[in-house]
Amino acid sequence: MKILLATSKRYARLLLDAIGDVRPKPKIIILSLDEEVAILAKNLGIEYRSDLTIERLYTSEELEEYDLAIIAMDDDQDNIVLARVAKSMNIPIIISILNNTANRDLLIREGVHYIVDVNEFTVNTIKTIFISDTWVAIKLSGIVNLVVALHRIVRRGILGITLAEIEEVIREENVKFMLLEKGGRVVTDASKTIETGDIIVVTGIEDDVRKAMDSIERIFRKHEEIFARRYAETFRIATRG
Repeated sequence: MKILLATSKRYARLLLDAIGDVRPKPKIIILSLDEEVAILAKNLGIEYRSDLTIERLYTSEELEEYDLAIIAMDDDQDNIVLARVAKSMNIPIIISILNNTANRDLLIREGVHYIVDVNEFTVNTIKTIFISDTWVAIKLSGIVNLVVALHRIVRRGILGITLAEIEEVIREENVKFMLLEKGGRVVTDASKTIETGDIIVVTGIEDDVRKAMDSIERIFRKHEEIFARRYAETFRIATRG
């Protein structure tokens, strides 16, 4: 695989670390105007070019041989222009960072296949850390509506819901589902009771994920009503006693 990476120093290290996990190891060429990126590329033994001028890029026939373009500049206008160049070179897959959510449609019109919204990603990451007993849905791509929904169990861990109950209600839904224990291990035992610290993960197209979330929520609410009735009855008996 050949990857064209056009980046600023803000995103360079993060993206190179991510690409470093790709196997087999791809050929990478880095386009940047930042001196720090040039030094980083040299240290990693990656080809570096600073000719980010549009005229030179349009006449660079070698770019037509690349399989993937990753565009990550600090200014969305630069991302838009570079996406246009990548499209003109018939690079089959184009990924772009989005710094301002308002510019999403402009990147889509330029033929970007996958958009990573920096602000959306940051907000959703914070939500997954601090929000519990509710759903956080993270869009992986603004193009194909692929969504990962996470539900971190805290207080709901006392309800006694089993993995089998959830699997039953989403059996017909067109999604991928798994339950993670606190240590990150995937739970496969259907009789396992969902506990505090577990995380429910649902992946699929957005509409399908929303339906699965609703189905799972009905299970939680049913058990919450049962738990509330039992608690109220226990309280009445204790009071009378």
